[in-house]
Amino acid sequence: ATSESSTGERRIAGRLSYRSDMRAFPSVITPAAAICVGVLVGVWWSRGAYAALSLATGYTAAALLLATLLVTPLFCLRRRRRAPLHLPLRRSLGVHAGLLALVHTAVSFPVNHGGDVARFFFDPGGGVLLNRFGQSNWLGLIADVLFVALLATSTDGSLRWLGGRRWKRLHLIVFAAAVLTALHALGYQSVRGAWVGLTVALLVATAGLVVLRVLGRRSLAPAPERVHDPR
Repeated sequence: ATSESSTGERRIAGRLSYRSDMRAFPSVITPAAAICVGVLVGVWWSRGAYAALSLATGYTAAALLLATLLVTPLFCLRRRRRAPLHLPLRRSLGVHAGLLALVHTAVSFPVNHGGDVARFFFDPGGGVLLNRFGQSNWLGLIADVLFVALLATSTDGSLRWLGGRRWKRLHLIVFAAAVLTALHALGYQSVRGAWVGLTVALLVATAGLVVLRVLGRRSLAPAPERVHDPR
């Protein structure tokens, strides 16, 4: 029994290695780069560099986030068992989605109001901006806060420190981040009157994946596992 326990701990510890994450890197970066390049080429000449970068990073982040939500259901359907707490491809997709979302925020400010960040969230009188443009920006900002929390805890050390159960509960906020991201995109593009069809499709896909994961969480979500601490 001791030997089996030791073997199980080594197996879990192995899954918590960034070496396995790096093997998943090409599977993430290749399609992400393709989406970015495609959007950049299509938008750059008509709307300028910052607008192209904003759209490219934003929609690529959203695509990677949807792919992140797909990993666990597909794993469970394919393997016919619960997924472990850590899947290299899922973490790699999620980390790149979060980082691109933050880059998207940074490059989006110069697109409007001459880069005056305050005007994205507050009206000239100092009140909270609550028109569709302002609401979309506030939704995006809240999503960014969630992405920062997810990125900060997407490490081996965080999983060991929090423990499987608490780490899993914390990372359920990825569903809120996904919905906020889709609503942010829909609100923003409806203001511009462009890319609305694609954004609606993004919102529907996000809602469908969230419903799938929430309804099937007991049967599809990863079961808590003991995490080996090498100390």
